[in-house]
Amino acid sequence: CDSLSEPSRRMSAAVYSENTKDAPIISGSMSSSSSRSCASDDSSYISFPSREVLDMSLDFYFRRFHILMPFIHRPTFTAKLAPSSLILPMCMIGLTILDPEGAKTFVSVHFASAVEKCRAELALSAVRPCEPLEMLRTLACSVLLLGLAKMNPERAHDEGTQLLYLEAVSMAQRHGLFKSQDGEGLDIARLRAGQNNEGFWKTWARVESAKRLVVGLITIDSFFAHILVTNPVIEVETICLILPCAATLFEASTAENWVKAGSVGAPIVAPLVGMRTGLDVHPPIVSGFGMHSILAIIWLCISQARHRLLQGYLPTESGPTATPCEVYAKDSEAKSIGPLLVNVFERYGQAFHSNNPNYVTLWHSMCMSLTVDLRVIEVAAGRRGADWARTAMHRVSLWAQSRMARRACIHAAQIFLIMSRRKISDGTMFHSEIALFNSALVL
Repeated sequence: CDSLSEPSRRMSAAVYSENTKDAPIISGSMSSSSSRSCASDDSSYISFPSREVLDMSLDFYFRRFHILMPFIHRPTFTAKLAPSSLILPMCMIGLTILDPEGAKTFVSVHFASAVEKCRAELALSAVRPCEPLEMLRTLACSVLLLGLAKMNPERAHDEGTQLLYLEAVSMAQRHGLFKSQDGEGLDIARLRAGQNNEGFWKTWARVESAKRLVVGLITIDSFFAHILVTNPVIEVETICLILPCAATLFEASTAENWVKAGSVGAPIVAPLVGMRTGLDVHPPIVSGFGMHSILAIIWLCISQARHRLLQGYLPTESGPTATPCEVYAKDSEAKSIGPLLVNVFERYGQAFHSNNPNYVTLWHSMCMSLTVDLRVIEVAAGRRGADWARTAMHRVSLWAQSRMARRACIHAAQIFLIMSRRKISDGTMFHSEIALFNSALVL
């Protein structure tokens, strides 16, 4: 943390110091670096967590956040050997889960500095040759910081956070991470050449981590394009990625367990998937995080279509207005979204129900977004004041009598039912809180 920008720390400290005190878990015993991090008068109230607390925070990261963004290979992960640029956001995520109030000041101060440093590394990679490993490390740091930002609504809408999102996803796109068809392909024989099972397992794990990081970047673009109501950064029609392999392979604790998982039917190489393939692959291969990647691509399609086709519709005009799916049906590109959602459920329905409930929640949320213009519902709820709300309520009353409204209510009710059965171990993905809120508005 000493290498991070001191002006950023002072600015963040000034913003977050008022009415905020660290809880005992954060202000307890301090590591040797704490005296250095607290050297300036402006941040002297910040106690750097002890090594024990940081160790607990990493445990909470893997227990509660890793399930949402599983791209770090835990069996081969060693904190002492990992880059500090990755360890810091992992610890801050864990601290936020472990003790949200107590960690608030510490996380707020160091978050701004970490974002600034990550953006600087992204900028450097744009003006000089960038080693692949260095690029992946910087992108991984970006995804973790953006995941941390999502945990605080104010942070998610911060200018620095939005710039980090744009720069990270743009860099990934510039280097072709979303166009796997243009690469050499995965040659298992080359990966295995001259290696025993232990070496092959570790090589495979690094490739799998990179694949999963790509899915994380697509998820980040989907989420921020939705909440910022902007066009996605990624060119959706050109997306092609190699699907993540089964979690049983990625979570195997040893090379022997990994070989055993592969021998019982979990393929160690997954196929390409993208808009050119119609997001259509053999069902047994799509499960877990692979299912999430397919849904995230569809979410990008919806965000792109919404930005291109619905921007001209004013949510305060009187009289009935076409629902999003009716607008999309008249467009040559967007008309495939509805059938695509139906096809995904028909083809992978079994995988939906046997995997994390957050996945099927996203499916229902996207279906609901096709049956109602959520901007009208938000204005009717008072987002722009009473006068606009009255006009919007008239439109809502007309929509409420339609078959589309009945479909929207079914999807909204399903979201509540599914999330009420969710286990704590399932986590709460980026989209699930948005889905619950929108469902409440619709109902």
